[in-house]
Amino acid sequence: ERNSIFGSTGAANLAQKRSTGGPPKKLVIKPFKEKPQLPKDFEEITWAKLQEAVMAVHSKKPVACSLEELYRAVEDMCVHKKAGTLYTKLQQLCDLRAGERVKGLHGRAADPVVFLALMDQTWQEHCEQTLMIRSIFLYLDRTFVIQTGGVRSIWDLGLELFRNHFETGQEISRKCVAGLLVLIEKERLGDSIDRTLMKSLLRMFSSLGMYHDVFEKPFIQQTTNFYCAEAERLVLSADVPEYLRHCERRFQEENQRCKDYLDNTTRKGLVSVVEKQLLERHTAAVLEKGFHTLMLENRVEDLNRMYILLSRVGKLEGMRMALAGFVKKVGAELIMDEEKEA
Repeated sequence: ERNSIFGSTGAANLAQKRSTGGPPKKLVIKPFKEKPQLPKDFEEITWAKLQEAVMAVHSKKPVACSLEELYRAVEDMCVHKKAGTLYTKLQQLCDLRAGERVKGLHGRAADPVVFLALMDQTWQEHCEQTLMIRSIFLYLDRTFVIQTGGVRSIWDLGLELFRNHFETGQEISRKCVAGLLVLIEKERLGDSIDRTLMKSLLRMFSSLGMYHDVFEKPFIQQTTNFYCAEAERLVLSADVPEYLRHCERRFQEENQRCKDYLDNTTRKGLVSVVEKQLLERHTAAVLEKGFHTLMLENRVEDLNRMYILLSRVGKLEGMRMALAGFVKKVGAELIMDEEKEA
């Protein structure tokens, strides 16, 4: 009974306080008397940790710190407005390594074909390491780089640094292109080549923005020379059906080459060169040498192939004139035979 009385009295007092109480107290947050300061060696210590990680990646050694710890270190630098300095230091460090990597190819493997494997290995390592470094500096890439005009992403920076040294060492780029052209000619002559290696290196030229100027121009010139010599040889030695089948096969091979490892933008120029050298320049010789025989022997399949191929190079008018000449000649011979019989 006593507990119930006290309980009732306490509840009444609490209700009275709630109904008649004053305004709630405000929470006041006072500033620090002194602004917090970064440790004097914050930037040096943080960069030393990140530099050690980048150098470990470049040396293909285990990184001492966890990826999360390194990410936080980069975030701290950016939050404390050290992003610009961090980016510059990273650029200088990666530039030094890219220069060492490309310089290490000088004087390696006199055979340009053997050199291609070394070049591809160097390129693959550079790409893998750049991706790893980007993952460490991801916060920098997603804040400072995006917010600052004229600053390349870490991936694009890696490509630019590699290209700068690759272009400077002209011996290396020339040897690489020479090896690629040798392999393509070998394939055209019937040998098997490593198409995966070809594709990887040509993608390298594309990624570096060097494909059209450094590779494609000499490639098109080599293609012109190759098919010019081949056409002049075969027009004389092969019969017309054989030559037409050869042209058809060459077009298929070059189309497949574009699918396998060449850049798709090369297709138009490549096909144009092959058509000109194999067909356009020799249309008259092919028609003169074989059209009459094909008509006499009723070689419908070969005539159809001739029609399709000549239509590719806009030379059907030549075929039409050859047909008109054939009709006149055969008609004249029939008339002469009838007159003789008469």
